[in-house]
Amino acid sequence: MKISHENKFIIDIIIPLFISMMTCFILYEMSFSHIIGDGKIIDKISSLLGILIGFFIASLAAVSTFDRPEMDHYMKGTPPTLNKKPLTSRQFLCYLFGYLSFITIITILTSDLINVFSGALIIITKNNSLLAFVIFMPYFFVVTNILMTLFLGLSFLTDDIHKRENTIINKVLK
Repeated sequence: MKISHENKFIIDIIIPLFISMMTCFILYEMSFSHIIGDGKIIDKISSLLGILIGFFIASLAAVSTFDRPEMDHYMKGTPPTLNKKPLTSRQFLCYLFGYLSFITIITILTSDLINVFSGALIIITKNNSLLAFVIFMPYFFVVTNILMTLFLGLSFLTDDIHKRENTIINKVLK
């Protein structure tokens, strides 16, 4: 099951890859010791994700139960597709927030595992920055992917709701 769209590769891979590489490079310059342990970067990210998971699950529930017929229309422009079939706004948002809920739970668990093994990871990566880069790059890639997907969902919801309000106002004014 894979959603397709002409901009998906850029949003899902290119931008998160670039941002996560820049993040790791900056952390490399600062020293990777700022990443793991109580109150450090991964701990802070885990706390943020712990807050966001509630938003993602609530959004999934809200979108799936919105009582608006417009939610079941195909998306305008070039709609994303699943198995070569265009998605409705409701389907797209349900898949988006379902994905965010799932990947965020996995990332929180991964963050907790990294913090549990922080002592060993600090020893292993202390004199080997390349190994630290290889270990932490996938983590920051996934976190960046979560944020990019969140921004996509918020942008879609904000823009879509704004267009609907204009449609309702235009109908009332006519």
